Amino acid sequence: MTIWDDIMDTPAEAESMRARAKIMRELRHHVETLGWSQPVAAGKLGISKRRVAELMGGRISEFSLGELSVLADRVDIDAHGPS
Repeated sequence: MTIWDDIMDTPAEAESMRARAKIMRELRHHVETLGWSQPVAAGKLGISKRRVAELMGGRISEFSLGELSVLADRVDIDAHGPS
């Protein structure tokens, strides 16, 4: 059981949040590990610098699972692999 199970209304919503959190962590780690600045990350991910700031700030509510999956694909992160 995770915090998402406690705060979300349904198991499906909790699973979506777990998946979104996992991909967001992996994207943030990728950007940090490669030492990308926000402008570089924006270019690589195909999003605005504002969106990079939201991503790096952990603003999970600003991103859908689909959008995070697309971003992960753009930088060759396996968004569907094990946690």
